[in-house]
Amino acid sequence: MRDYGILFKYVELLEKRGRGYEARRALPTSEDIEYLKRAVTRGMVRTLDEAIKLLKSRFRERIDVDVAAEAYRRHYGVADVSEDMAVEELSRVLAGYAIEIAEQLGEIRLRNLELLR
Repeated sequence: MRDYGILFKYVELLEKRGRGYEARRALPTSEDIEYLKRAVTRGMVRTLDEAIKLLKSRFRERIDVDVAAEAYRRHYGVADVSEDMAVEELSRVLAGYAIEIAEQLGEIRLRNLELLR
């Protein structure tokens, strides 16, 4: 994951609205990393795509749909976007971020999603 711009914009918009708690709640937590690690250990996910799909569903429920759409429009410079598309993109970015964190912590290896500890 290289482009976190939509995530930065989403957090910025929530904070400007006095909803910093919701911004922090949307970000990956140690529980998300542990959830991913368990999924890899139990063989629930075997590929990066499967890991992203699993985590996206976890992050979707934490996203404010209206703010996600506004963040998408501002980040990508488009006039209109469906709420579903905005949530899909933001949840994909959050999933990728969680996977990168897990890799950096030495919990998984992205190459083949194997457990390192």
